[in-house]
Amino acid sequence: MASEMNSKTLTVIDGRRSANYHPNIWDGDRIRSLKSHYNDSQSNRHEELKQAVQRTLDVTLEPLDRLILIDDIKRLGVAYQFEKQINDALDDLYSHNAELVNKNDLHAASLYFRLIRQHGCYISSDIFTKFKEGEGGFKASLCEDVDGLLSLYEASFLGIKGETILDEAKAFSTSNLKKLMDHVKARDAERIAHALDLPLHWRVIRVEARHYIDVYKEKENGRNDDLLEFAKLDYNMVQSLHQEELKELSIWWDSMDLARKLGFFRDRLMESFLLSVGLLDEPKYSEWRKAITKAINMITVIDDIYDVYGSLDELELFTDAVNGWDLRLIDQLPEYMKLAYMVLINTANEMTYITLKETGWNAVDFVKEKWVTLCNNYIIEARWFHKGHIPTMEEYLKISTITAGATITMAQAYTFTEPPKSKDELVQIDHTLKLLSLSSLIFRLCDDLGTSKAEQLRGDVPKSVECYMHETGVSEEVAQEHIKDLMSNAWKELNEESFKDAPFGRTFANVIIYGARLGVCTYRHGDGYGNYATNDQVMSLFVEAVPTERRIKCHVNLV
Repeated sequence: MASEMNSKTLTVIDGRRSANYHPNIWDGDRIRSLKSHYNDSQSNRHEELKQAVQRTLDVTLEPLDRLILIDDIKRLGVAYQFEKQINDALDDLYSHNAELVNKNDLHAASLYFRLIRQHGCYISSDIFTKFKEGEGGFKASLCEDVDGLLSLYEASFLGIKGETILDEAKAFSTSNLKKLMDHVKARDAERIAHALDLPLHWRVIRVEARHYIDVYKEKENGRNDDLLEFAKLDYNMVQSLHQEELKELSIWWDSMDLARKLGFFRDRLMESFLLSVGLLDEPKYSEWRKAITKAINMITVIDDIYDVYGSLDELELFTDAVNGWDLRLIDQLPEYMKLAYMVLINTANEMTYITLKETGWNAVDFVKEKWVTLCNNYIIEARWFHKGHIPTMEEYLKISTITAGATITMAQAYTFTEPPKSKDELVQIDHTLKLLSLSSLIFRLCDDLGTSKAEQLRGDVPKSVECYMHETGVSEEVAQEHIKDLMSNAWKELNEESFKDAPFGRTFANVIIYGARLGVCTYRHGDGYGNYATNDQVMSLFVEAVPTERRIKCHVNLV
């Protein structure tokens, strides 16, 4: 490999492309100034309330009440605290579902359908047939049932290909919810607006939890005050842990000194951490979050080397060095690439060390192969750009689904969440896992819709919108609608694949689904990674604690 690299000649280009990225607003000093609002006395109260919520789960036996309670717990972001109880309850409801299936209650049937499918179990969409007028559409009597329509709408996003009844359900519920907006109470109008803005199945858990705490606080019927107080304390507890992780990461990142010495890439430690939290936010995955944040930061550096700064000759050299995976090759790289190359290999090695320490699995070859694959696909895109090649949609998606970075991030998450039990299992994860490719496709398409115009202005390789326009001759608007259709179909396939037996556990399957959600939430209002469109999420997740007024019982003497 070294002799091959020596045969290449480096072409030094005087003028480098610049992406004109916004400066980093979350430097190390600002991150390390974050203050926690969680203390030891709250920790004791947190444990008391957890026991109280567990008792409520144990004694809530009426099927619909159980479903509503489980849904509230999930939306409040504390389901991880009651994982076994919730799984047991859903397994039981799935096994003894006659009452919910046969009940002529749209809200109950829809909620049951959504929670069971999210649980990873297949349930037929025929459950909704009884709410239709024979061969016609859904019954007119349902048009003003706010709870039923909202539940039906949310359930429809768990559909798979060929389930026309769920396509009809989505259209019916969406249309009627829009009509109801101006005719219902303000609180219901807010619920409808929130749902129509983005369905639950596409929302990031922690972001939804912060929103739902405020919604649940105003709930008129069926609110559990122990659960509400517990959710607030738990949110602040997890926020406190995330702040400590961020502070540790900021020290690491400052010590790398890449931002000062290179300067041309997106310096986005906070946004990288936001992505890792979106995949797994639970306290037990602290080491994983820190390792993945480092990996995402390095993906960003290398992405910008390939997309923005490097000449084609330099990028060929860098790709050869990554394939060689040997620090002795570093001297054959341009000066600005040397530090990035060393930090890349050291970051990958740190990840494999943590995996070995935590799980006993030597993931060196697995992790290395992921980085090699990423860079081998980056160089293909770079060649396209430098040669002025506009790929077909098929060419583009084959490569860009990998270069979006979601595939390598989620694959490395596998090393922490579900270490393989055998080589055969690893081969299946590595080569034939359709779930992973579908989630990465959704992430890529969301990225393209959110960033395509800005990237074309700075002279980047054509994205899916431009590739489809060039290939078919359609307008930009038509191309964007086509991309949205591709995303919708990918979600249906992702839903279907999640029901199938796989050699890995439910945790990793959820990580893959959460990866697709991250694409939606990061890029739905533009470039949430590079241009701070997600800064409101950063503030609510890592800076602003939830107010926690302690409940006071008043004893009034009546005379």
